Amino acid sequence: MKKRFSTYLLSGILAGALLLAGCSSQKGADQASGAAANDTKQVRQVLVGAGSTFEPYAYIDKNNQPAGYDVAVLKEIDARLPQYEFRFQSIELKNLLLSLDAKKINIATQQFEKNPDREAKYLFTNEGFANYDKRIVVAKGRTDIKTIDDLVGKRVGCSQL
Repeated sequence: MKKRFSTYLLSGILAGALLLAGCSSQKGADQASGAAANDTKQVRQVLVGAGSTFEPYAYIDKNNQPAGYDVAVLKEIDARLPQYEFRFQSIELKNLLLSLDAKKINIATQQFEKNPDREAKYLFTNEGFANYDKRIVVAKGRTDIKTIDDLVGKRVGCSQL
């Protein structure tokens, strides 16, 4: 079964957003250049491309706005990092990573699958948030199959729900 790329990408996005928070210091830059430090901090804009077709994670709501779990997590990060302003835009799945590569957006979210090619280009974390339930369904009255190991040597059928 495929692992969900976006699980890792979203975790990577979270880690990246937190790293961004520590990378900018307008006050320090002003002091280093000899300029007087200014009390107002410049807010940096972060462009977020959100997928539109994978409810409940990333989709378009009834008000035609990006919504879902991924969007809610990123909005919470935005709320906790006042030095950043996240701007959300809906982008078709096929164009999300292209937009990220072209630097039209800073973050892409849409439950991407992790694979070696993407892992070479994008930031992932070691832990994801998805949990994939697996079930074995057998004919009524059959008691010899209780675990996946009990299927060894048997003919099985598989499907996605």
